[in-house]
Amino acid sequence: MQKRVILFAIISACLVLPAFGETVPADHAAKMKAGTALFQETIRPALTAQCLKCHGDEKIRSGLDISSRDLLLKGGDTGPVIDLAKPDNSFLLAVIRHEEEPTMPPKKDKFSDELIADFQRWIELGAPYDKPLMEKSGDDSGEMKITDSDRDFW
Repeated sequence: MQKRVILFAIISACLVLPAFGETVPADHAAKMKAGTALFQETIRPALTAQCLKCHGDEKIRSGLDISSRDLLLKGGDTGPVIDLAKPDNSFLLAVIRHEEEPTMPPKKDKFSDELIADFQRWIELGAPYDKPLMEKSGDDSGEMKITDSDRDFW
């Protein structure tokens, strides 16, 4: 009896999953496209102008590096700042709304309601980046690299 139930479940999954497979990627692709457009239009400029200096460029405050999507989703010292499953619960939204400490950007007025709404919509769309906010220099492999200028020194 148990083998029949398992077999039935496997067959059902094989019949149902292809139908879902056809619609989910198209919906996902549309969401990512809309999110990427929003990122390019409003989110990237705001992150670059107001956030990147302290969270990815000159410094990495609170362990939060926003220079790439992977690093943003990883979060900082206190954990993730983006909740893709429940976007409205994202800590990033709470700090830019000035609902949680530390408010962001620090010592400045909060973002406009329109920009905050764009951030919320962007997170709802999966928080896509079209490309990193900046290219990181260096090699994280930990290996020592000898450059041509190092060789010229000797």
